[in-house]
Amino acid sequence: MSAHSPSLRGIGGSELFIRNGDGILLVYSITSRISFEKIHTFHKRVLEVKDQDWFPIILVGDDCHLEHERQVGTNGAFTRKSPRSPPLTCDYTTEGRDLAKHFACPFIETSSKHGINVDNAFYSIVREIRKYKKNQPETPSGLVDIQASLMPPMPRPQARWRRLLSHLLPFSNTK
Repeated sequence: MSAHSPSLRGIGGSELFIRNGDGILLVYSITSRISFEKIHTFHKRVLEVKDQDWFPIILVGDDCHLEHERQVGTNGAFTRKSPRSPPLTCDYTTEGRDLAKHFACPFIETSSKHGINVDNAFYSIVREIRKYKKNQPETPSGLVDIQASLMPPMPRPQARWRRLLSHLLPFSNTK
């Protein structure tokens, strides 16, 4: 789910993805402070729609190849030889990591344009989904299973049409 995706601006569009999803990638651009700030809203919405306290989510900072345009995480800790020299080390990802800790989810920076860490992001969400499913009970409630077992099985649509055609066209070969 991308914070700057036009299809997810409406509540209805995102609810369908959330309701049907087994896991969510919350993606923001490191070059857009606004997309980072919208992540809070998306995270909250995921938990509301799923009606849970925790759900498999990976926080993804995209566009890491655009380091010179970075707007998110620029409060990193710099180590300089002198005030005018360029930084020797910089942990630009502190904002993303802090937010991921707050959400209790993994964090990764990627570049979808250059394919950097994209596979790792998807491997991570699969691991989170497996952990989540492993910790979930087999069925939400025994009552649901009992009721489902009492109901007769629904005939497959093809079988219904074959029976209907066999009654209407007794000489047709519908098998």
